[in-house]
Amino acid sequence: MGYKGLGKIAVRKTKQYRHTAFLSGIIAFLVSLLVFMFVGVAFAIHNDRVMEAQQARQERLERQRQLEQEEKARQEAEAKKQAERAQEKAKKKEAAKKEQDQEKLQDSSAQGIITQIANLENQQGVAVSVAWVDAGEIRTAGSLTDFPAWSTSKVPLALALYKNGLASGQEGNISAAIQLSDNGAAEAMWAALAPDDVQRAARMGEIFRDAGDAATTVPSTHLYPGYTIFGQTSWSTSSQVAFLMNFDSLPGSAQVKSYMSNYAGNQAWGIGRYSGSALKGGWGPTRWGGYTARQFGWYIKDGQSVPIAIAAQAGSFGGATAVVDQVAQMFQ
Repeated sequence: MGYKGLGKIAVRKTKQYRHTAFLSGIIAFLVSLLVFMFVGVAFAIHNDRVMEAQQARQERLERQRQLEQEEKARQEAEAKKQAERAQEKAKKKEAAKKEQDQEKLQDSSAQGIITQIANLENQQGVAVSVAWVDAGEIRTAGSLTDFPAWSTSKVPLALALYKNGLASGQEGNISAAIQLSDNGAAEAMWAALAPDDVQRAARMGEIFRDAGDAATTVPSTHLYPGYTIFGQTSWSTSSQVAFLMNFDSLPGSAQVKSYMSNYAGNQAWGIGRYSGSALKGGWGPTRWGGYTARQFGWYIKDGQSVPIAIAAQAGSFGGATAVVDQVAQMFQ
């Protein structure tokens, strides 16, 4: 082979080498491109995952903050509720203590009256019955029981006339019977109430029932000769106070109370000695020779009208009213 042949071979091999190098370059470029694309995709995926992780972490942190805020709000609400419960409990405890203290004070006050009445009876040899209202309850003291209403009965008698529509022709008698304790006027009222004593007693008895008193009964015959039938009605001081507590619901109560507020001097003892009182007194001899004096009505204390009923038995009318004076003074 000569130099030409060798040259051709060399040229051919050179071309082949260049072609191979070109292909190798193309392949290398394509490989590099693929690697770059792979790296780019991998980087993008990585970035997405990082962002997702960051977002998830942010969401977890946000959720955690929200839960912490909710827990804080719950704890604050619970603490507030506990504080309110504690405050309410303290208020109830304080109210209960005040109520207990008030009850003790009331019991002490009531017991003080009871003790004073007992001492009065023992020291003076008299008998007393008194009823009053303390914290909405009727309290009583004294040993006296089962005694006539005497002229205090003129109050329900007058009310019976109003209830039965018979008061218009009896106003003069009603005012005289209540203000002056006029027995003749009261007898005229009794006669006007019904045709006979049985019906009169029944009609007057209805007033007690209207006032919520199921026990007090008006007699229909003379129980004590020489004295009125209605005046011998057995009417306890506690029943009288209960009657006064329901007084305003009875027919004619306003007019009768106005008469009770303008009592004459013969009834100005006991609570009658104090300004603003409204009352009706009654008195009469006992069967053993002594005397009973009693009254019921309202007296003023701390600007309030307070119901009370007092009765006393002593050796004379003056002695009995003096005892009623002493009892009334205990409530001033």
